[in-house]
Amino acid sequence: MKAIRTIILVTMLSGLLLPACRPTPADLVATATLAANSFARLTAQTPTSTPTWTPNPTATSTPTSDPTAIISPTSTATQTPTPTPFPTLVTGMSAGQYLAESEKLTKEGNWDGAMIAVDQAIRLAPLSINPYSKRNWLRNNLDDLRNLAILEQTIQQLNKSIQQDPSNPALYFERGKAKYLHTILSGEPKKVKSLASVLAASGWNIQGDAGSIISLDMKEAIIDLDKSIKIDPERAEAYHWRGLAHHLQALQYYGVSLHGVNSDEIRSAIENYRLAIDRNPELAEAYNDLGTAYVHLYPRLGDGVVDTKKGETIESALEDIRNALQFYDKAIEQRPDQVNYYLNRTRAFHLIALNSNADSARKILQPWLDDANTAVELEPNKPWGYLTRAAVFVIYEKLSNNKTEKENYHKRAEEDYKIYRSKAGK
Repeated sequence: MKAIRTIILVTMLSGLLLPACRPTPADLVATATLAANSFARLTAQTPTSTPTWTPNPTATSTPTSDPTAIISPTSTATQTPTPTPFPTLVTGMSAGQYLAESEKLTKEGNWDGAMIAVDQAIRLAPLSINPYSKRNWLRNNLDDLRNLAILEQTIQQLNKSIQQDPSNPALYFERGKAKYLHTILSGEPKKVKSLASVLAASGWNIQGDAGSIISLDMKEAIIDLDKSIKIDPERAEAYHWRGLAHHLQALQYYGVSLHGVNSDEIRSAIENYRLAIDRNPELAEAYNDLGTAYVHLYPRLGDGVVDTKKGETIESALEDIRNALQFYDKAIEQRPDQVNYYLNRTRAFHLIALNSNADSARKILQPWLDDANTAVELEPNKPWGYLTRAAVFVIYEKLSNNKTEKENYHKRAEEDYKIYRSKAGK
């Protein structure tokens, strides 16, 4: 039964955590090229190429390995950034000097050179752990580092474009998106409060620094999106992206765990998603994100906990979750190929099941299982559909009164959980 308890725990975490959205290199290159071309147009230069650019952020199976990422902007651009030339490394240095050189080249943005230097350090000191740690860090972060460089160049180019055309709402919109993505990839959170102060309010006496609760600071992105909307109040996508900025800014983390939410920011996100839908009822991703925002209003609902100080009750929370189901329905109706929409809807089913009586829970098990099956069919090589389906079988087992059925559901849950662990590399 330990494996089954793990399934429930991991599923609840995957349903309530929202990692930073991680756009693909093609997305960033497309934005960068658009910015460069707009500046070239304003300065009467001829762009070297014109990418095909889809400005709407579209929720897809995301570059993160988590099904809960809100968006992953899509683009058909296939350009790649020009690599920084390899440095000519000084020979005869010690392992420590090569490692220091790797750090220097990393700060200069020459990541390929940094990798060469750290490889030299490993060759000279194969038993030292520090060069291996540095090489692993570079391998894990190389794409992000390159994408950050592209975004920084994009923002600089858009700054110049806006200086020459300060009344163009599209330029503020593009810069707001670039700043949003830069904030996510840069990993520079702001401190919301110390964990010790939170625990002290609950009667815990914490000595020393227990760490901080953090969130992303989307202020700069929101300022640009505000400007775009002020000039052009009918651009649906600008409201959607402003909603996303408020949404991510609302989520408060301790380590990798979602600790809580800023409900005012979440409600700002909800308002912006609704304004986007008012202007474009076919914006499927806005319906998906609207449903997700309602789910995030209640970060502890999976434990049966709501904020009674704000007048919340379990029933009022469930009413909002049921509304979220309707928004997911609209998103799926418009984009039935988007696996994340099905996975997000299963989160709502899960929360309703955990906070309902047996009869009410049984009514949603089949549509919940249908969504999990669809997720597996759409992306059979990804782990999340299997994990979600395992969770459904856990609830089926819990609600069944038949011994044979319970054993069957338990077996199916364990089978799916094993597939999940295999495909997730655990």
